[in-house]
Amino acid sequence: PRMRTLVFPSQTVINYSALELADMFMTNRQKPGERLSQWLVRMWDQGATSLHLTGKELVKLGALSEDTLINQYLSSRNVADAGSLFDWCILAIQYKYPAAMNWEEQMPLWDSTAEATGQLREMAMQEAVYEAKFMGPDTQCLTDGMKDRLIKRAPSYLHGTLLTLLGPAQGISVGEAVLLIGQLEDVPRENAFKPLTRVAKKKDHFQKKKFKNKISRRQMFMELLKEGVPKADLHCLSNLNPLPE
Repeated sequence: PRMRTLVFPSQTVINYSALELADMFMTNRQKPGERLSQWLVRMWDQGATSLHLTGKELVKLGALSEDTLINQYLSSRNVADAGSLFDWCILAIQYKYPAAMNWEEQMPLWDSTAEATGQLREMAMQEAVYEAKFMGPDTQCLTDGMKDRLIKRAPSYLHGTLLTLLGPAQGISVGEAVLLIGQLEDVPRENAFKPLTRVAKKKDHFQKKKFKNKISRRQMFMELLKEGVPKADLHCLSNLNPLPE
């Protein structure tokens, strides 16, 4: 894929003060444990595309990422070229990962619609940064690969619902898929698998054993008849509960 170039001939670059740069750093730096795609989505949502600065100002920001190679790229941009903070970070990620296939991230299992939509937008961001014309994660087309990754990380009781919801969705954007997934907030969790505790297991075993050691009224009557008890004498037993063997 073609690497993006920074050309902003009509862009007015603001000369940021040291205090403004420090605030920009605190707001946009990658948090410990934050995935690269997660970091980019957060910066996109926070408006990092509107923060234009030169390479020299970028160097003054310090180590923005938790990744050494990305910081190495950002700290070497001691040039007069201007670009948004977001664009500079995308260039750094493309420097580390020249192609989308090189950029693989392990995402955890999700348990809420917020986590699900967040991961979906992260997947979209991973593809969007390699597009010739970057339009953001929400305009990316929802792919079968994104669906599969999302469903695999979903709670088991939502697999069927997600297949029904997203399976027929062809040609829609990630932003539209996010709205669809928002409907899952109303899905009941009765079908969720809940592991039995030690106490629950003992109670379940006791109930099964108790049931197994009982005979029905019909069985009791049949046994008594076999023993030669007259039918007339069995009428008084009609209201008895099942007896243990």
